[in-house]
Amino acid sequence: GLCALLAPLPNLNESLRTKLLPFIKDGRAYVLDELKRSGDFYTMVDLVVVPSRSETFGYVIAEAGLYEKPLIAAEVGGIPELVVEGLTGRLFPSGDSHQLAGLMLDFATSHDHWQKLGLNLSQHIIANYSSDTIAGHYHRYYEYILDKSKKA
Repeated sequence: GLCALLAPLPNLNESLRTKLLPFIKDGRAYVLDELKRSGDFYTMVDLVVVPSRSETFGYVIAEAGLYEKPLIAAEVGGIPELVVEGLTGRLFPSGDSHQLAGLMLDFATSHDHWQKLGLNLSQHIIANYSSDTIAGHYHRYYEYILDKSKKA
């Protein structure tokens, strides 16, 4: 059944949750701060949606990749550096709820294709953003700076 995971908002109270329950199959709604670890969240969902209006580095996207979750994200800030449109996930213009809804409907009807996107995202994140990869970038950059200072 459908399960809703709600962001922990300061004004999210039991009244709001009660109003949302009729729209959620089986009445399963969770507030993210009720979960103990981010892994709890990712094991519960089939699709991760990041509808950001601004974003520098999408940690949620990186985490979704580690769990091989299919992804839909707004095309803002640093997100397009993490998500290769149509290969590692799907992008939509920020604020375009119609396109977002269309992508979510596509997910519901072509699940196998979306699972492949989740696997591709995982491989992309590990290859480009693992701690070993980032450490290698820093190492090469420091070597470049040191080499440049010796020549000066």
